[in-house]
Amino acid sequence: MKKALFFHALAFATLVSLQALPKVAVLDILAQKGIDVSAVVPITESIMEEVVATRAYIVLDRAYIEQVLKEQEFDLSAMVNDTQVATAGKYVGADYVVTGKVQLLGDSYFLVAKMIEVRTGIIVAQASEQGEGKLVALLGMSHAIGKKLVMGGPITPLEASAPPSAPVTSAPPAIPVESAGKRIKAGFVIRISLNDESNSVSLSVRRIRAEFKDWLDTVIIDNTQEYAAPAAFERLAETEKCDIVFTCDGSYHGRIEEAARKYPQVKFESLFGDFKEDRDPNLGVISLNETRHAYVEGFLAASLSSRGKIGFLSDPVSQGRWIFELVNTFAMGVREANPKASVLVHFLPLNHWDQKGSQSKATRSLIDQGCDFVCGVDGWEVYEALAASTMAGKRVRMFQKDLSYQVSPNVIVSGPIRDYSVGFSKKLLALKNGEWKKEGYYPMSASHFGGGEERFNPVFQSELSSKKVKSPDLGAISLLDYLEKREKLLATDRFNFFVGPIKDQKGKVRLPAGVQADWPFIESMNWFVDNVKDVTGK
Repeated sequence: MKKALFFHALAFATLVSLQALPKVAVLDILAQKGIDVSAVVPITESIMEEVVATRAYIVLDRAYIEQVLKEQEFDLSAMVNDTQVATAGKYVGADYVVTGKVQLLGDSYFLVAKMIEVRTGIIVAQASEQGEGKLVALLGMSHAIGKKLVMGGPITPLEASAPPSAPVTSAPPAIPVESAGKRIKAGFVIRISLNDESNSVSLSVRRIRAEFKDWLDTVIIDNTQEYAAPAAFERLAETEKCDIVFTCDGSYHGRIEEAARKYPQVKFESLFGDFKEDRDPNLGVISLNETRHAYVEGFLAASLSSRGKIGFLSDPVSQGRWIFELVNTFAMGVREANPKASVLVHFLPLNHWDQKGSQSKATRSLIDQGCDFVCGVDGWEVYEALAASTMAGKRVRMFQKDLSYQVSPNVIVSGPIRDYSVGFSKKLLALKNGEWKKEGYYPMSASHFGGGEERFNPVFQSELSSKKVKSPDLGAISLLDYLEKREKLLATDRFNFFVGPIKDQKGKVRLPAGVQADWPFIESMNWFVDNVKDVTGK
């Protein structure tokens, strides 16, 4: 009975907390003539994602907004002024409305959005972005727009309280694991189930528990949504008295910074995320940066390719604003191995996960255009298309982030690349030996190409062992020696992917000869280097 009363009280407290937040309606972005209408929903939802992430507003569901305005016979496409926007907001019961439009100006997209207070009709925030005239660029622009709006709006993310403001018992139940040593106690906050056999994070956590069971106690709080992370941190720091806490999902990024400040006696490690160097002294980073692996993957693919055409499947939604950095980094790796090789990028549909066969179609298209490696997105449809082509007599290969090469020994060169236990192990051993530091640890997007298996598929071992390559800084060297040396250099974060001369696809010099790109240059890239070819058809 007491338990039931507690949860009723908790639910009521949560409801009250949520009701205190202002409501925001994010209206569908208006696309002017010449804009693919399929981009409207992903752009709108990307902006919504940034507003939701602030935890400062209640964001109304798009379907609810559409239904209410339909009942009111309100035509969003006919809106011409802010007064009409405010009227739409009143109909749906919003305090603020976000609206915007996208248009194609010459070869560039121009996206503008603003937040309007419904009661007064005043614009409280406005932002704009301009970028290359490719649909893929719009996703990055929309995320940037969303961030600008919420930072310039009436309530900033730092002012918002986390919903719900609940006691620590609101966190999912912890899973204690007994061990004999009890010298170190580590907590893990993960978004998925610990028992998920298909997830690399859960497998890596379980691997660490088994490897260090003689001296490591672990407390795992799984199935943890982003809003429940503070409660999980409180339990691990205050109740469980953990020495170190690992977070295993990028959505916890802001939450772990808050926890590090709140619990200075605990070491915190973020599996994903790049933090400033002046971060709190108890906050470390294990950044399995995809761009680091992309560079080496591009180099390996170009080194093993007999045709000099490397396919790259790109997911505009998940890669978002970082898509230019990721593709360009991959392309620079290809260029280092073979300056004459080209990267054929096929951008998948914005909703490709809901379109069965779209990945297969894109993969077959790259194969038909002469690619003998397909990298980037590596889902089951991609693997099946490559396997079918190989059985038909074509030599097409891939790398795999999560799938064992034993599944298809004639297609998969490396297997499963991601093994997060490498980062966990590094940090735990450092803490055990009294050598823990907040400095970031950047393993090659995994452990050693293999995630517990051999580094590479034995079928290709002879080819890999005999292959000689040449790079500007390492000279003539065997491919496997190159990989080992490059991994070590990348782990120190001293290697610069972008050194001039670098030109874009239109031949414009973006980085002069001998100049190394700095972070502002990389972050502002909205173009592709000149050995990248967009073969999507849009």
